[in-house]
Amino acid sequence: MTGQETLFSEKTKGIAKVLDDPVTASWREHFRATVERFSRIGLPFTSEDIVAITGPPPGNPNSVGAMMHALARQGIITRVGNKSAERLKAHGRMVSVWVGDLGGSASEECGYD
Repeated sequence: MTGQETLFSEKTKGIAKVLDDPVTASWREHFRATVERFSRIGLPFTSEDIVAITGPPPGNPNSVGAMMHALARQGIITRVGNKSAERLKAHGRMVSVWVGDLGGSASEECGYD
């Protein structure tokens, strides 16, 4: 196994561990529902936007990235770019910008015709 394959394998194991953590089960459901709602609206969003609604995960803070990765692999969201984080604690690091792949439109989600 090459170094890159080992890193990928470890990343996959880490994501699976986070996604199976019973401590974050309720938070994960709320997070997924919020991402799906953003996906139907059709506007770009970041994980920061989602966490602003769901709150931070209990337990492992890597749950946010694991959830975004899992939702992208499931075809619910697609990464379309990057931007500087807005949270002061993030010190301007880059975060991914996502759009949803669930269809719908902002007018449907907001109840407008």
